[in-house]
Amino acid sequence: MSNDNDGYLNFDEYIRQGEPSRKEKAGYWQTAIGLQAVDGLTVSDYLQDTARRHIEGDITIDDARELVNQSTSEWSVQPNLATPTSTPASTPTSTLANNLNPNSKFYTNNNAIIELVRVIGAEELSIKQMMEIKGLKDRKNFIDYHLEPALKEKFVRRKYPDRPNHPRQKYLLTAKGLALFNEQKK
Repeated sequence: MSNDNDGYLNFDEYIRQGEPSRKEKAGYWQTAIGLQAVDGLTVSDYLQDTARRHIEGDITIDDARELVNQSTSEWSVQPNLATPTSTPASTPTSTLANNLNPNSKFYTNNNAIIELVRVIGAEELSIKQMMEIKGLKDRKNFIDYHLEPALKEKFVRRKYPDRPNHPRQKYLLTAKGLALFNEQKK
């Protein structure tokens, strides 16, 4: 099973094509890894490989648990999560972002991302559909200032991640994007 452009396993492929046991396993792994994204954590290649091996039946869930436990206990120093390691990529804005909890794990202060998450919701939309809903005409501007930041910050993902120019390409929310969407509805 191939990885998408961001280095993540394409769990949807397993779910669409797999037999029931693979389908169920892929769903569980997708949820677990999605929760890491909501927490702002980067998923390691090791965890991705362990998930793939379990989904494909090469190892049991107990083997997977043991492998993950061994790899995490090998860290001698935990990262200091209180100190940011980089400057935020989002442009500070006000109105929509002020309605969200800044302590939330999926907070962004980029209004363009927040608006795009609202537009997509539980749908799968093309660029044209998103632009029509938002009332925008300039495709390049939409991609540069709305879609790309949302993809980069992992609020939105491509339906066909290995083929960005797929003729039926659609965009949908990630677990992190869905969490933000649900927070906005409150």
